[in-house]
Amino acid sequence: MNWVRRYKGKRIVIVSHGAATKFALLKWCKLNKNNYELEYDSKRLMGEELSSPEIFKLEFLENEIQNITLIKY
Repeated sequence: MNWVRRYKGKRIVIVSHGAATKFALLKWCKLNKNNYELEYDSKRLMGEELSSPEIFKLEFLENEIQNITLIKY
């Protein structure tokens, strides 16, 4: 992912439509086909429903994803 290398050490905000965000997160997450929940590292991130906005924190070390967290507000 070029933007991860380009902005190494920086905080980045990406704003997108919820469905597009959910689709993008599938690069690192698993979609549970029984209940349509998005899971990362065996943790539920979001269900079938999408709130607006959804805020996620993605943490990288070099080019590898380390953690994804849904930020509640």
